[in-house]
Amino acid sequence: MSEILEIEEFRNLAQAALAQIEAAFADHDSTSAIIALDQSRMRQYTRNGSLEQQTIGSAKERLIWERRRLHAALERMRHGQFGICCYCEDSIPVERLRADVATPFCSPCQYGIDARATII
Repeated sequence: MSEILEIEEFRNLAQAALAQIEAAFADHDSTSAIIALDQSRMRQYTRNGSLEQQTIGSAKERLIWERRRLHAALERMRHGQFGICCYCEDSIPVERLRADVATPFCSPCQYGIDARATII
C-alpha cells in the first residue's frame, strides 16, 4: 500500500472515530438533560443519582480526551508528522496505528511514559 493511501486510510479511521464521539456527545447531552429534569422534578438526590452523574461526567471526560487525541492525529497528518513518535521521532509501526490511529508514541516510548506515570 502506498504511503498516500495509508494516510488516507488513517484519516478516514480518525474521522470515523470523531463521528462516533460526536454521536456519543449527542447521546450524552440528551441523557444528562433527562437526569437533570428527573432530579429537579423529584427533588431527591439519591446515592444512585449521584453515582449516575459521576459516571456520566467520567464518560464525557473520556470522550473529550479521545476527541483531542484524534484532532491531534489529524493535525500530525496535515503537517506530515503522522506515524512519527512524538518522543523519539522513530516511525510508529502501521499495526500500532491501525490499533489506535491517535497514538502519538511508539510502543517503547509509551511503555516508558506509562512506567514513569505509575511511579509518580
